[in-house]
Amino acid sequence: MIDPLLQARLRPLLGRLRQRRFAGGLALCWLAVAALGVALIGVRRVTGWMSPLAPSVLALVALAGAGWTLWRLWKTRPGLRQLAGLIERRQPELKGVLLTAVQQDESMPGGLNFLQQRVVLSALRASHHGRWRRLIPRWQVFAAHLGHAVALAAAVSVVWSLRAPGTTVRTLFIPRTGLEVTPGDVEMEKGGSLVVLAHFGTTPPVQADLVVAASGESQRRIPLARSLADPVFGGSVPEVNADLWYRVEYDGQKTREYKVMVYEHPRLERADADLVYPAYTGLAPQRVEDTRRVSAVEGSRLDLSLQLNKPVASATLFGPTNASGRPVLKLEVGTNRAVAQLRGWTLTNSARYELVLVDADGRSNKVPASLVVAALSNRPPELKLLTPRGDLRPSALQEVLFSGTVWDDFGVPR
Repeated sequence: MIDPLLQARLRPLLGRLRQRRFAGGLALCWLAVAALGVALIGVRRVTGWMSPLAPSVLALVALAGAGWTLWRLWKTRPGLRQLAGLIERRQPELKGVLLTAVQQDESMPGGLNFLQQRVVLSALRASHHGRWRRLIPRWQVFAAHLGHAVALAAAVSVVWSLRAPGTTVRTLFIPRTGLEVTPGDVEMEKGGSLVVLAHFGTTPPVQADLVVAASGESQRRIPLARSLADPVFGGSVPEVNADLWYRVEYDGQKTREYKVMVYEHPRLERADADLVYPAYTGLAPQRVEDTRRVSAVEGSRLDLSLQLNKPVASATLFGPTNASGRPVLKLEVGTNRAVAQLRGWTLTNSARYELVLVDADGRSNKVPASLVVAALSNRPPELKLLTPRGDLRPSALQEVLFSGTVWDDFGVPR
């Protein structure tokens, strides 16, 4: 039995080596089965006949080959000495120290002598400073398992395809009629145009129709036009404003119903502003409807109410960039309601803000809406003296009458 510490260093790497070898061996087995199945499909296409037992026989061959492969891999699985030899070949600077260390047996009477202990210690030091785990990195083990899964899926697909007459590798992923419809199930923006193409892998029909219907509406039939001599028919729905389904009908046959889901980007429909002016102005609260520009004296309180085309997950006002960054105002959004609100915003300066909306699917408004806020400063009162005019030299007992005008943008209470 080799040193336990050295064993602990080598066991994880040995596990990776065995996993990579087992996954790679099974992948080769499944690829061989898939190749044999593709050859049988080619024979059937040429001769037009194949025994109905072919799929079952091929499945049994696949299982037998997998069993034999597992048995061979288990019988020849690498051990610690084979791993040490691999490390020695990759790192010649070890000069046989690791290979010698794994051959030392501590269970022998008397244990290890001084020289044997020095060899084991040298191997342990090399494990600390070496790059043993990089010899078989985790990505290689993952790639081996992934290749095994892909090869197994290919083998199963080919064996299954033998059950259907006339099926080829190309038709494994398209309908058995030999027809491929694009775009299939799709999401598209409201108001866009839907273009449908029908690719016939076999002899194309004389005529093909596109059948379209939305929820609660009657079906529409649109003839598909053929593209020159190609087995491709095409047609379109000029404008799609609601969810619908469609299918292709030809020679008394029809495809499955494909779904078209319509979405919209969020956008601002209307903005209403409620203003509460400072008490010194003497002005009553005011509501400004459907506006993108608000003007009020500094210190006024603004409440914004935004009507949107759809409910959103977030609504944010971004101000202009300044020395302290870009001011950001978060709005309250309604649950399942197409509204957003900002309450108690005190106006301190004029600026242009951009409204960014994001819906539950992460779509934002195509063009951010602009909101302009003008904060007007409170001007000081203006005093204009009318009389007396010119210079006066009154006596100590003489009275002088002064007259003039006083102006203020919000009136003069006293």
